[in-house]
Amino acid sequence: MPRLSVLDLHSNQLGHEIPLPPETAIYVDYSSNNFTTIPGEIGNGVSSANFFSLANNAITGPITRSICNGSNLRVLDLSNSMLSGTIPQCLTENCTETLGVLNLGNNNLSGNIFGIFPQACVLKTLDLEGYVPESLSNCAMLEVLNLGSNNMNGNFTCFLKNSSNLRVLVLQSNIFRGGIRCPELNTSTWPKLQIIDIGLNKFCGDLHPKFFLHWNAMMIGRSNSHLRYEFLKLNNFYYQDKVTLTLKGLEMKLVKILTLFTAIDFSGNNFEGEIPDIIGALSSLHVLNLSRNALSG
Repeated sequence: MPRLSVLDLHSNQLGHEIPLPPETAIYVDYSSNNFTTIPGEIGNGVSSANFFSLANNAITGPITRSICNGSNLRVLDLSNSMLSGTIPQCLTENCTETLGVLNLGNNNLSGNIFGIFPQACVLKTLDLEGYVPESLSNCAMLEVLNLGSNNMNGNFTCFLKNSSNLRVLVLQSNIFRGGIRCPELNTSTWPKLQIIDIGLNKFCGDLHPKFFLHWNAMMIGRSNSHLRYEFLKLNNFYYQDKVTLTLKGLEMKLVKILTLFTAIDFSGNNFEGEIPDIIGALSSLHVLNLSRNALSG
């Protein structure tokens, strides 16, 4: 099939080693199967692809560096498998100049993310494991950041305070600690933020009113659309953003993130002091969870 451009084998029971896709393919979806092995030369098979997904398989071993040969990739989804080792440095330094979506979440990856996100970074969705360098602030188009359930430690992500396009921030179920006050907050500090989940960490200190001051998306109504990343507009192909939240002790997977839906979850930390009055101005807020803290007043 020398002209094959779309190869979609998702949601079957295919197994063993992943077959190399034809170099003509621009859309390759092997997700939700029983594949266990990635061939070392897989990058050559996706050299022309815009979309490549191996999500929801049983793949073991490291992420091969050849994946960085996919210089045209707009979406790379290797989530929900059993990948191990470290994230190739080339994914951070080279591929994020073209990648809009990088999803490596829910694997067994270890160690820090090496390399520096470039000034030309175009990431819109980032879901992964491991320590994230402050150079992520170079990704000015970032909308969805999911670092949940990773045993990550460190301080709050104040280095992203000027990421004015950020809509979803998930840090839940980690070992982050310290306060969440960020110096020099301004009107570009998350005016589009609609979901923030930092529950089940070790954050402490008070909830300063300035922290909530510019969350305009929680103050005014929005049109009823959902977050998605379009990568082949002529063919109407898009990547659907997803996120999992814990509400009232129950996990809820949002398979579509509606722009109307807003949520704040600071539960299971060590925050103290009073709940600031400014939260009352968030008139479009749907979910507020401040349980299991040391709040008073």
